[in-house]
Amino acid sequence: MAIGWKMRTAAVGLTTAGVLATGAATGTASAETRVMNAVFVNEISCSLGLVTATPGDRNATWSTQPPTTMTSWGTWSVSADPGLWGSVSGSVEYVTKQCEYPEMNGISVRYTWKLTATGINYYGGSVSDRNLIAGLNKAHYGLNPLFILTPRIG
Repeated sequence: MAIGWKMRTAAVGLTTAGVLATGAATGTASAETRVMNAVFVNEISCSLGLVTATPGDRNATWSTQPPTTMTSWGTWSVSADPGLWGSVSGSVEYVTKQCEYPEMNGISVRYTWKLTATGINYYGGSVSDRNLIAGLNKAHYGLNPLFILTPRIG
């Protein structure tokens, strides 16, 4: 009697595992789609030219493409499905041009994001000149980051 019970339990377990594996393979195990609406504020006297931009891997697309040239501000949107336990990482990179001070031309500015299934998102900024700060306004978090580029004071 115990042997028959074990065989039925094993058969149910294998069937359940097969259904779960099929769901995972077809993509039915999914998290909510995340839509990031980014705003960028440029506080330096240069315009910015787009160098590279990627919304993320195959699970992310641009809802609104980053502008190819930005002066004082710009926006972009990413729609991403990180999966049930995954994440999607993307970035944009600009270079300074047409600056009021010629020595400011050619500075690389990069913003990154990582959108996760848990809803805890990560944002970052970097710049190739120590006299500038590329970062995130902490008052705007979640799926609506406010990226800023500003001179370093002090």
